[in-house]
Amino acid sequence: MLSRLSLKAKLISAFLVVASLLLVVGVTNSRSMRQVDGDYSKIADISLPNLSSVYEMDSQAQTIAQKVVELGLQKVHGDQDAQLSATLDADIKDYELSAAKYKKLPDLPGEEDLYKPVAEQWEKFKDLSLRLKALHDSPTPESAAEFLQIYEASYGKSYDDYAASSDQLIRFHRDRAAVFSAQAKETGAFAQNLSFVLVAAGFLLAVALGWLSAANIGNALAGIVRRIESGSDEVASAASQISDSSAQLNDSTTEQAAAIQETAASVDELTAMVQRNGDNAEQSRQSSGQSKSAAENGKQSIEEMIHSIEEISTSNNLIMQQVESGNKEMAEIIKVINEIGSKTKIINDIVFQTKLLSFNASVEAARAGEHGKGFAVVAEEIGNLAAMSGGAAKEITEMLDSGTRKVDSILQQTRGSVERLIQEGKEKVERGTRVAQECSGALEQILQAVGGVDHMISEIASASREQAQGIGEINKAMTQLNQVTAQNSLVAQQCASASEQLSDQAVGLRGLVLELNHLLSGRSGESVPAAPPGSPVRTTKSRMEPANVVKLHHPARKKPAQKPASSAPVRAHQKAVGDERTPSFSDPGFSED
Repeated sequence: MLSRLSLKAKLISAFLVVASLLLVVGVTNSRSMRQVDGDYSKIADISLPNLSSVYEMDSQAQTIAQKVVELGLQKVHGDQDAQLSATLDADIKDYELSAAKYKKLPDLPGEEDLYKPVAEQWEKFKDLSLRLKALHDSPTPESAAEFLQIYEASYGKSYDDYAASSDQLIRFHRDRAAVFSAQAKETGAFAQNLSFVLVAAGFLLAVALGWLSAANIGNALAGIVRRIESGSDEVASAASQISDSSAQLNDSTTEQAAAIQETAASVDELTAMVQRNGDNAEQSRQSSGQSKSAAENGKQSIEEMIHSIEEISTSNNLIMQQVESGNKEMAEIIKVINEIGSKTKIINDIVFQTKLLSFNASVEAARAGEHGKGFAVVAEEIGNLAAMSGGAAKEITEMLDSGTRKVDSILQQTRGSVERLIQEGKEKVERGTRVAQECSGALEQILQAVGGVDHMISEIASASREQAQGIGEINKAMTQLNQVTAQNSLVAQQCASASEQLSDQAVGLRGLVLELNHLLSGRSGESVPAAPPGSPVRTTKSRMEPANVVKLHHPARKKPAQKPASSAPVRAHQKAVGDERTPSFSDPGFSED
């Protein structure tokens, strides 16, 4: 099937295959990068903001619990701090703002079921906190006892229930962030492996197509040139035999001087035609050499295209490395945030338990009366230490906020790097397109050079037709010589045999023209076989096979050439048609038809 395609169709098909692989690599990488970007966007836009809001809500709830403990201590000692009571309302309002901010964020599947218990426990915790605040602000003596009763009976359990539901929500968001990160890593690895396979396949296919195309074109054109060279050599050999026969005719008789002169003139014209065929064959060889050079330029353009593909592969590897680096940094930051959150929770629990212990100690000291005043002082100092620890916990919470901002900054930098590398990949693909256009120009040069070869072969065919006319003149002269003597008749037979060889050689040259047209246009056609090089003149009609590789010579001789020693000896008297009788002037072998 490939042999029926034209030269242009073969080369264009090869470049279309390479261009298709380039397109597949580009589309695959683009889709993979979009998927990776989508996974990281889920972490940055959903998981991290949700996790930050939940941590903020948890921290504010801990602050509210600590301040309620401080209000209880003040109530036991009979102190009234209106400013502390007012800040409790502000903390509750801050929690409500954080919860509203959290609700505005996008929801993940299953998140709503975990948030409902948090909201319910918060309402219970908030109601108890406001109830204890109201008892703290009340001046009645019974309010202190009621404050202690509510606090010991339900307030601690309410906070623990809220903290447990909040921890479940935090673990949920941590797990989802880990899932998104794993998906991004898996997609990036798959894209890297697929890009490597496609680039390797494109490289091997481009090399194979380039080598096969160059070998096919070079071998075909070289074979045609060799056949034309061999055919020209055969025509020159036949012309030499005709020249020998003409010399014998000149020595045999003076009565046919006019006929000999006509024969000599015809031989001279035939020699000039043969020389023209040789010159055209040489020009055809040069044009074929130019075609081969243009084909080599096309091969070099293909190699540049392959280099462009390798650069695209390198760019893709850089993108993958950048993504992997971002993955590692993101994992480290998430790990740090999680560790800080865990430590903060432990510190807050310690602070809460310490204040609770201080509060209980104050209660016991109050019950002891005068004997417990010293112990009350110690309890107050313990409460102060708990307040200092609460301040440290607040600073750690601020560190959590700073870590979140750092994660956002790193994510933005990673996204910018990925976009920049993708843009570089697009520019290199455009460079590959320009190289393909240069290859198209080289192919156009090949087609122009081959067109020149076609023109030269057409001139060879025209010269062959003129040779046939000259051979007709020789046949007429040989008919006149046949009427004089048997010697002249035998020589005429030899000339007729040589003329027949020239006619067959002309047919063979026309067959080569058909083969060359078949190579250029891709149309099927039948060619006439050519004779092998060095064939001697024989009495029977020859049907020449395509010639082998021979060196083209253009001898400019005026006298008969010597026959090669290795060829079979030719007898001085041979029949024109291959039988034993002497033909007459009306013999069909001398007919012009």
